Amino acid sequence: MSFVQEVGATETSAATTIKATMTTSAGHLLAACIVMYTGATQHVSSVTDDGGNTWALWSKGGLYVSGHNCRVEIWTTVATAANTSGVTATFSTSLGAAMSVQEHSLISGIDQDAGTANTSTSPSSGATAALAGSTDLAIGCIGIGASTEAITSTGSGYTACTQRSSAVSSANVAILSAYKYSANSAGETYTGTLGTAKYWGCGVICFTPSGAAPASIAPTLVKSQAVNRSNTY
Repeated sequence: MSFVQEVGATETSAATTIKATMTTSAGHLLAACIVMYTGATQHVSSVTDDGGNTWALWSKGGLYVSGHNCRVEIWTTVATAANTSGVTATFSTSLGAAMSVQEHSLISGIDQDAGTANTSTSPSSGATAALAGSTDLAIGCIGIGASTEAITSTGSGYTACTQRSSAVSSANVAILSAYKYSANSAGETYTGTLGTAKYWGCGVICFTPSGAAPASIAPTLVKSQAVNRSNTY
């Protein structure tokens, strides 16, 4: 397994889509971490790329607390085709959003995941169930609503990517993603800190390397707007 790249996408005004312009390779894992200025009401309808790869929403659906303006979703694909244009997320309505897309090689599929949402200065995904082995890739992310303040990654062993912040009038959001190889086989947790208490959603998703045991859980294939919008907190 190896890290290939992370590309972000931000907005200056609310929109129905957001796109990370990037070229990716067939056979690689793509993981899109998305934060939206919404809670239970709106969501990501689909994620697509010009290679026609099939993207799926992770098993946790949307991370949010009803009434808080912060919703985090993670969408993934192990690409069967190369992509030469980018990754586009389409929303159920026009809203403020930011996105971080990671690309990694030699990944088989999803092993375990965990996620929560709350308000505090110490976001935490909570721990996953035990992993299939000690060689998993873990991708963590923290999204915040009503703010673009700095997010600090504190997860043990993680390499943080660039924070992606969208300064949208009355709908600011920001997201930070990170990754770690050789995740904790007993259960992986991703954490961070904020300077002041904010609405946040924090998640971690673990992937088995190529040739390892089959994935333990299946993502949620989404073909319409009827996505899983259950809050986890």
